Amino acid sequence: MQKYQISYVIVLFFIIFSPPYLKADELSDLKTKIDEQQKEINELRYSLDRLKGGGVNGEQMDELKPMFGVNMGIFGDANFTTNSREKAKNSFYLGEVDLYSTGNYGSRMRFLSEIVIEGEDQAFEVDLERVWVEYAFSDLIKLKAGKQHTALGYWNKTYHHGKQLFLTVDRPFFLAFEHDNGVIPVHITGLEFEGSWSYNFAIFKYEFQIGNGPGIDNSHGILVPNNILDDNNSKQIILRITGRPLSVPDLSIGLFGTVFTIDTATRAGVDEKIYGVDIAYGRDRFEVLAEYFRLENSDASGNAFYVQLNYGIIENITPYARIETLDADKDDPYLNSLSYGFDRRQVVAGIKYDIDAARSSIKAQYRYDDTHNGNDYNVFEMQWSFGF
Repeated sequence: MQKYQISYVIVLFFIIFSPPYLKADELSDLKTKIDEQQKEINELRYSLDRLKGGGVNGEQMDELKPMFGVNMGIFGDANFTTNSREKAKNSFYLGEVDLYSTGNYGSRMRFLSEIVIEGEDQAFEVDLERVWVEYAFSDLIKLKAGKQHTALGYWNKTYHHGKQLFLTVDRPFFLAFEHDNGVIPVHITGLEFEGSWSYNFAIFKYEFQIGNGPGIDNSHGILVPNNILDDNNSKQIILRITGRPLSVPDLSIGLFGTVFTIDTATRAGVDEKIYGVDIAYGRDRFEVLAEYFRLENSDASGNAFYVQLNYGIIENITPYARIETLDADKDDPYLNSLSYGFDRRQVVAGIKYDIDAARSSIKAQYRYDDTHNGNDYNVFEMQWSFGF
Protein backbone atom coordinates (compact mmCIF):
# COMPACT_ATOMS: atom_id res chain seq x y z
CA MET A 1 0.00 0.00 0.00
CA GLN A 2 2.84 2.36 0.82
CA LYS A 3 4.36 1.93 -2.67
CA TYR A 4 1.05 2.86 -4.25
CA GLN A 5 0.76 5.97 -2.05
CA ILE A 6 4.19 7.14 -3.22
CA SER A 7 3.19 6.48 -6.85
CA TYR A 8 0.04 8.55 -6.44
CA VAL A 9 2.11 11.50 -5.17
CA ILE A 10 4.50 11.27 -8.12
CA VAL A 11 1.66 10.97 -10.65
CA LEU A 12 -0.11 13.95 -9.06
CA PHE A 13 3.11 15.96 -9.25
CA PHE A 14 3.48 15.42 -13.00
CA ILE A 15 -0.22 15.88 -13.77
CA ILE A 16 -0.19 19.31 -12.18
CA PHE A 17 2.85 20.30 -14.20
CA SER A 18 1.39 19.11 -17.50
CA PRO A 19 2.37 21.42 -20.41
CA PRO A 20 -0.02 24.36 -20.79
CA TYR A 21 -0.14 27.43 -22.93
CA LEU A 22 3.19 29.26 -22.84
CA LYS A 23 5.44 28.29 -25.75
CA ALA A 24 9.18 27.88 -25.43
CA ASP A 25 9.97 30.88 -27.66
CA GLU A 26 7.57 33.06 -25.65
CA LEU A 27 9.26 31.99 -22.43
CA SER A 28 12.68 32.76 -23.95
CA ASP A 29 11.54 36.24 -25.01
CA LEU A 30 10.14 36.90 -21.54
CA LYS A 31 13.39 35.81 -19.88
CA THR A 32 15.38 38.05 -22.25
CA LYS A 33 13.24 41.07 -21.34
CA ILE A 34 13.66 40.36 -17.63
CA ASP A 35 17.44 40.08 -18.03
CA GLU A 36 17.54 43.39 -19.94
CA GLN A 37 15.47 45.14 -17.27
CA GLN A 38 17.68 43.76 -14.52
CA LYS A 39 20.75 45.03 -16.38
CA GLU A 40 19.22 48.51 -16.59
CA ILE A 41 18.43 48.46 -12.86
CA ASN A 42 22.00 47.47 -12.04
CA GLU A 43 23.35 50.28 -14.23
CA LEU A 44 21.08 52.82 -12.50
CA ARG A 45 22.20 51.60 -9.08
CA TYR A 46 25.81 51.87 -10.16
CA SER A 47 25.30 55.43 -11.41
CA LEU A 48 23.59 56.39 -8.15
CA ASP A 49 26.47 54.97 -6.15
CA ARG A 50 28.93 57.00 -8.23
CA LEU A 51 26.99 60.19 -7.45
CA LYS A 52 27.23 59.40 -3.74
CA GLY A 53 31.01 58.92 -3.90
CA GLY A 54 32.88 62.20 -3.66
CA GLY A 55 35.90 62.92 -1.50
CA VAL A 56 39.55 62.41 -2.26
CA ASN A 57 39.12 58.67 -2.84
CA GLY A 58 35.65 58.98 -4.34
CA GLU A 59 36.41 57.10 -7.54
CA GLN A 60 37.86 54.17 -5.62
CA MET A 61 34.80 54.08 -3.36
CA ASP A 62 32.54 54.29 -6.40
CA GLU A 63 34.02 51.10 -7.76
CA LEU A 64 33.57 49.22 -4.47
CA LYS A 65 30.04 50.26 -3.57
CA PRO A 66 28.20 48.32 -6.30
CA MET A 67 30.34 45.28 -5.43
CA PHE A 68 29.81 45.05 -1.69
CA GLY A 69 26.75 45.43 0.52
CA VAL A 70 25.85 44.58 4.12
CA ASN A 71 22.50 44.53 5.88
CA MET A 72 21.78 44.01 9.59
CA GLY A 73 18.47 43.50 11.35
CA ILE A 74 16.63 42.16 14.38
CA PHE A 75 13.52 40.09 15.04
CA GLY A 76 11.86 39.73 18.42
CA ASP A 77 8.59 38.87 20.14
CA ALA A 78 6.87 39.29 23.52
CA ASN A 79 4.27 36.70 24.53
CA PHE A 80 1.60 35.60 26.99
CA THR A 81 0.29 32.07 27.40
CA THR A 82 -2.04 30.25 29.73
CA ASN A 83 -1.08 26.89 31.26
CA SER A 84 0.29 24.64 28.51
CA ARG A 85 2.45 21.60 27.85
CA GLU A 86 5.42 23.93 27.36
CA LYS A 87 4.80 26.24 30.34
CA ALA A 88 3.28 24.98 33.58
CA LYS A 89 1.88 28.36 34.69
CA ASN A 90 0.12 31.30 33.09
CA SER A 91 3.12 33.34 31.97
CA PHE A 92 4.41 36.38 30.19
CA TYR A 93 7.66 35.54 28.43
CA LEU A 94 10.17 36.76 25.89
CA GLY A 95 10.58 34.75 22.74
CA GLU A 96 13.67 34.76 20.56
CA VAL A 97 15.75 37.86 19.96
CA ASP A 98 17.07 37.16 16.47
CA LEU A 99 20.12 39.15 15.33
CA TYR A 100 20.90 38.58 11.68
CA SER A 101 23.18 40.03 9.04
CA THR A 102 23.44 39.46 5.31
CA GLY A 103 26.05 40.56 2.84
CA ASN A 104 27.05 40.24 -0.77
CA TYR A 105 30.21 40.74 -2.78
CA GLY A 106 29.26 41.38 -6.36
CA SER A 107 26.39 39.40 -7.81
CA ARG A 108 27.79 35.93 -7.11
CA MET A 109 28.88 35.76 -3.47
CA ARG A 110 26.52 36.04 -0.48
CA PHE A 111 26.89 35.67 3.29
CA LEU A 112 24.47 35.21 6.19
CA SER A 113 24.79 34.92 9.95
CA GLU A 114 21.97 34.52 12.47
CA ILE A 115 22.48 34.64 16.24
CA VAL A 116 19.53 34.03 18.56
CA ILE A 117 19.20 34.97 22.25
CA GLU A 118 16.43 33.04 24.00
CA GLY A 119 15.24 32.13 27.47
CA GLU A 120 15.98 28.72 28.96
CA ASP A 121 15.26 27.81 32.61
CA GLN A 122 15.05 31.42 33.86
CA ALA A 123 18.27 32.33 32.02
CA PHE A 124 19.20 33.47 28.55
CA GLU A 125 21.34 31.53 26.10
CA VAL A 126 23.07 32.58 22.89
CA ASP A 127 22.89 30.20 19.92
CA LEU A 128 24.49 30.47 16.50
CA GLU A 129 21.52 29.27 14.46
CA ARG A 130 22.78 29.84 10.92
CA VAL A 131 25.99 30.97 9.26
CA TRP A 132 26.87 30.28 5.64
CA VAL A 133 28.66 31.57 2.57
CA GLU A 134 27.39 31.02 -0.98
CA TYR A 135 28.88 31.34 -4.43
CA ALA A 136 26.67 31.29 -7.53
CA PHE A 137 28.40 29.71 -10.52
CA SER A 138 25.13 30.03 -12.48
CA ASP A 139 21.39 29.84 -11.94
CA LEU A 140 21.75 26.06 -12.09
CA ILE A 141 24.63 25.69 -9.63
CA LYS A 142 24.97 27.62 -6.37
CA LEU A 143 27.26 26.21 -3.69
CA LYS A 144 26.65 27.03 -0.03
CA ALA A 145 28.78 26.00 2.97
CA GLY A 146 28.07 26.33 6.69
CA LYS A 147 25.18 25.79 9.08
CA GLN A 148 21.73 26.20 7.62
CA HIS A 149 18.17 24.91 7.76
CA THR A 150 17.41 21.52 6.29
CA ALA A 151 15.52 21.41 2.99
CA LEU A 152 12.79 19.25 4.51
CA GLY A 153 9.51 20.79 3.44
CA TYR A 154 8.22 24.29 2.85
CA TRP A 155 8.06 25.77 6.36
CA ASN A 156 11.63 25.08 7.42
CA LYS A 157 13.12 26.69 4.31
CA THR A 158 10.77 29.68 4.30
CA TYR A 159 10.13 31.07 7.79
CA HIS A 160 13.39 30.55 9.73
CA HIS A 161 13.55 32.16 13.22
CA GLY A 162 11.81 35.54 13.12
CA LYS A 163 8.24 35.22 14.45
CA GLN A 164 7.22 38.31 12.47
CA LEU A 165 7.55 36.09 9.40
CA PHE A 166 4.96 33.67 10.82
CA LEU A 167 1.22 33.97 10.41
CA THR A 168 0.78 31.94 13.61
CA VAL A 169 2.35 32.28 17.06
CA ASP A 170 4.71 29.36 16.48
CA ARG A 171 5.80 26.57 14.14
CA PRO A 172 3.94 23.24 13.84
CA PHE A 173 5.00 21.34 16.97
CA PHE A 174 6.79 18.47 15.21
CA LEU A 175 8.84 21.06 13.23
CA ALA A 176 9.96 22.85 16.40
CA PHE A 177 13.68 23.52 16.69
CA GLU A 178 15.74 20.69 18.14
CA HIS A 179 16.11 22.14 21.64
CA ASP A 180 12.35 22.88 21.68
CA ASN A 181 11.51 19.16 21.31
CA GLY A 182 11.01 18.96 17.56
CA VAL A 183 11.24 15.48 16.03
CA ILE A 184 12.48 16.47 12.54
CA PRO A 185 16.13 17.58 12.05
CA VAL A 186 15.85 21.27 11.11
CA HIS A 187 19.54 22.28 11.05
CA ILE A 188 22.48 20.82 9.16
CA THR A 189 26.18 21.73 8.99
CA GLY A 190 27.79 20.93 5.68
CA LEU A 191 27.34 21.74 2.00
CA GLU A 192 24.34 22.63 -0.13
CA PHE A 193 23.98 22.66 -3.90
CA GLU A 194 21.02 24.65 -5.18
CA GLY A 195 19.78 25.64 -8.59
CA SER A 196 16.77 26.38 -10.74
CA TRP A 197 15.80 25.81 -14.34
CA SER A 198 12.69 26.29 -16.47
CA TYR A 199 10.80 24.50 -19.17
CA ASN A 200 7.92 25.82 -21.24
CA PHE A 201 5.45 24.57 -18.62
CA ALA A 202 7.10 25.03 -15.19
CA ILE A 203 9.99 26.42 -13.16
CA PHE A 204 11.89 23.87 -11.09
CA LYS A 205 14.32 24.19 -8.21
CA TYR A 206 16.53 21.60 -6.51
CA GLU A 207 18.26 21.67 -3.11
CA PHE A 208 20.82 18.97 -2.30
CA GLN A 209 22.49 18.96 1.12
CA ILE A 210 25.16 16.77 2.66
CA GLY A 211 26.48 17.23 6.18
CA ASN A 212 26.62 16.01 9.76
CA GLY A 213 23.53 14.11 10.78
CA PRO A 214 21.76 14.81 14.09
CA GLY A 215 22.45 13.15 17.42
CA ILE A 216 20.22 12.57 20.45
CA ASP A 217 20.77 14.00 23.91
CA ASN A 218 19.37 11.04 25.85
CA SER A 219 19.39 12.89 29.17
CA HIS A 220 16.88 15.42 27.84
CA GLY A 221 15.33 13.43 24.99
CA ILE A 222 16.04 16.03 22.30
CA LEU A 223 17.72 16.10 18.92
CA VAL A 224 21.15 17.74 18.77
CA PRO A 225 22.65 19.24 15.61
CA ASN A 226 26.26 18.10 15.37
CA ASN A 227 27.69 21.54 14.58
CA ILE A 228 31.31 20.93 15.58
CA LEU A 229 31.85 17.17 15.39
CA ASP A 230 29.75 14.38 13.93
CA ASP A 231 29.21 11.46 16.30
CA ASN A 232 29.53 8.89 13.50
CA ASN A 233 31.14 8.60 10.07
CA SER A 234 27.84 8.46 8.23
CA LYS A 235 26.59 11.73 6.71
CA GLN A 236 23.06 13.02 6.34
CA ILE A 237 21.85 13.46 2.74
CA ILE A 238 18.84 15.61 1.85
CA LEU A 239 17.17 16.29 -1.50
CA ARG A 240 14.19 18.53 -2.26
CA ILE A 241 12.77 19.29 -5.70
CA THR A 242 10.18 22.06 -6.06
CA GLY A 243 8.03 22.92 -9.05
CA ARG A 244 5.90 25.93 -9.94
CA PRO A 245 3.63 25.41 -12.98
CA LEU A 246 3.45 28.47 -15.21
CA SER A 247 -0.27 27.86 -15.67
CA VAL A 248 -0.77 28.20 -11.87
CA PRO A 249 2.09 30.51 -10.78
CA ASP A 250 0.76 30.84 -7.23
CA LEU A 251 1.18 27.08 -6.63
CA SER A 252 4.34 25.40 -5.35
CA ILE A 253 4.78 21.64 -4.89
CA GLY A 254 7.84 20.03 -3.35
CA LEU A 255 9.05 16.46 -2.95
CA PHE A 256 11.76 15.84 -0.34
CA GLY A 257 13.62 13.14 1.51
CA THR A 258 16.58 12.46 3.79
CA VAL A 259 18.57 9.53 5.19
CA PHE A 260 20.88 9.52 8.21
CA THR A 261 22.28 7.15 10.82
CA ILE A 262 21.66 7.92 14.50
CA ASP A 263 22.32 6.33 17.89
CA THR A 264 19.09 6.13 19.91
CA ALA A 265 18.47 5.43 23.59
CA THR A 266 17.80 1.75 22.89
CA ARG A 267 19.85 0.95 19.82
CA ALA A 268 22.91 2.33 18.05
CA GLY A 269 23.21 2.78 14.31
CA VAL A 270 19.54 3.27 13.43
CA ASP A 271 19.16 4.12 9.74
CA GLU A 272 16.37 6.70 9.68
CA LYS A 273 14.54 7.83 6.55
CA ILE A 274 12.21 10.84 6.35
CA TYR A 275 10.42 11.81 3.15
CA GLY A 276 7.30 13.63 2.09
CA VAL A 277 5.53 16.29 0.07
CA ASP A 278 4.74 19.96 0.63
CA ILE A 279 2.16 22.17 -1.08
CA ALA A 280 1.80 25.96 -0.89
CA TYR A 281 -0.80 28.04 -2.69
CA GLY A 282 -1.56 31.70 -2.15
CA ARG A 283 -3.60 34.13 -4.18
CA ASP A 284 -5.09 37.48 -3.26
CA ARG A 285 -6.00 37.14 0.43
CA PHE A 286 -6.23 33.33 0.51
CA GLU A 287 -3.42 30.91 1.38
CA VAL A 288 -3.12 27.20 2.11
CA LEU A 289 -0.02 25.34 3.30
CA ALA A 290 0.22 21.58 3.77
CA GLU A 291 3.08 19.20 4.46
CA TYR A 292 3.25 15.44 4.98
CA PHE A 293 6.22 13.60 6.53
CA ARG A 294 6.83 9.85 6.62
CA LEU A 295 9.39 8.64 9.18
CA GLU A 296 10.78 5.12 8.71
CA ASN A 297 13.45 2.75 10.01
CA SER A 298 13.85 -1.02 10.03
CA ASP A 299 11.75 -1.38 13.22
CA ALA A 300 8.83 1.01 12.83
CA SER A 301 7.34 4.00 11.03
CA GLY A 302 5.42 7.16 11.82
CA ASN A 303 3.53 9.97 10.11
CA ALA A 304 3.31 13.71 10.66
CA PHE A 305 1.40 16.39 8.78
CA TYR A 306 -0.16 19.81 9.06
CA VAL A 307 -2.66 21.82 7.03
CA GLN A 308 -2.90 25.59 7.51
CA LEU A 309 -5.50 27.92 5.99
CA ASN A 310 -5.91 31.66 6.17
CA TYR A 311 -8.00 34.34 4.49
CA GLY A 312 -7.57 38.08 4.93
CA ILE A 313 -11.10 39.35 5.47
CA ILE A 314 -10.05 43.01 5.47
CA GLU A 315 -6.77 44.86 5.15
CA ASN A 316 -4.30 44.07 7.97
CA ILE A 317 -6.56 41.45 9.62
CA THR A 318 -6.07 37.76 8.82
CA PRO A 319 -7.89 34.87 10.54
CA TYR A 320 -6.18 31.50 10.33
CA ALA A 321 -6.57 27.86 11.34
CA ARG A 322 -4.21 24.89 11.42
CA ILE A 323 -4.42 21.22 12.29
CA GLU A 324 -1.21 19.29 12.98
CA THR A 325 -0.62 15.72 14.05
CA LEU A 326 2.07 13.15 14.81
CA ASP A 327 1.34 9.40 14.79
CA ALA A 328 4.16 7.35 16.31
CA ASP A 329 4.70 3.61 16.60
CA LYS A 330 5.31 2.43 20.17
CA ASP A 331 8.22 0.28 18.95
CA ASP A 332 10.00 3.11 17.11
CA PRO A 333 13.55 3.47 18.55
CA TYR A 334 13.94 6.94 17.01
CA LEU A 335 10.71 8.63 18.12
CA ASN A 336 10.65 6.85 21.48
CA SER A 337 14.06 8.34 22.30
CA LEU A 338 12.60 11.85 21.97
CA SER A 339 10.59 13.45 24.79
CA TYR A 340 7.90 14.68 22.38
CA GLY A 341 7.97 11.69 20.02
CA PHE A 342 4.49 10.47 21.03
CA ASP A 343 1.05 10.57 19.41
CA ARG A 344 -0.19 14.12 19.49
CA ARG A 345 -2.68 16.38 17.73
CA GLN A 346 -3.15 20.14 17.83
CA VAL A 347 -5.86 22.40 16.49
CA VAL A 348 -4.95 26.07 16.25
CA ALA A 349 -7.25 29.00 15.41
CA GLY A 350 -6.41 32.66 15.67
CA ILE A 351 -6.21 36.08 14.14
CA LYS A 352 -3.28 38.27 13.13
CA TYR A 353 -3.42 42.06 13.05
CA ASP A 354 -0.63 43.76 11.11
CA ILE A 355 0.35 47.07 12.66
CA ASP A 356 2.73 47.13 9.71
CA ALA A 357 2.85 43.97 7.62
CA ALA A 358 6.63 44.09 7.25
CA ARG A 359 7.52 45.39 10.71
CA SER A 360 5.12 44.46 13.52
CA SER A 361 2.05 42.31 14.22
CA ILE A 362 -0.18 41.26 17.08
CA LYS A 363 -1.53 37.70 17.16
CA ALA A 364 -4.15 36.08 19.37
CA GLN A 365 -4.88 32.36 19.11
CA TYR A 366 -6.53 29.38 20.76
CA ARG A 367 -4.72 26.05 20.74
CA TYR A 368 -6.17 22.66 21.66
CA ASP A 369 -3.34 20.24 22.46
CA ASP A 370 -4.56 16.64 22.49
CA THR A 371 -2.76 13.34 23.23
CA HIS A 372 -4.06 9.78 23.35
CA ASN A 373 -3.26 9.46 27.05
CA GLY A 374 -5.72 12.20 28.00
CA ASN A 375 -3.04 14.74 28.94
CA ASP A 376 -4.77 17.59 27.07
CA TYR A 377 -4.52 21.39 27.20
CA ASN A 378 -6.71 24.29 26.17
CA VAL A 379 -4.30 27.17 25.62
CA PHE A 380 -4.86 30.87 24.91
CA GLU A 381 -1.83 32.73 23.52
CA MET A 382 -0.96 36.27 22.50
CA GLN A 383 2.14 37.55 20.75
CA TRP A 384 3.52 40.92 19.69
CA SER A 385 6.20 40.30 17.08
CA PHE A 386 8.46 42.76 15.30
CA GLY A 387 11.29 42.97 12.81
CA PHE A 388 13.55 45.87 11.84
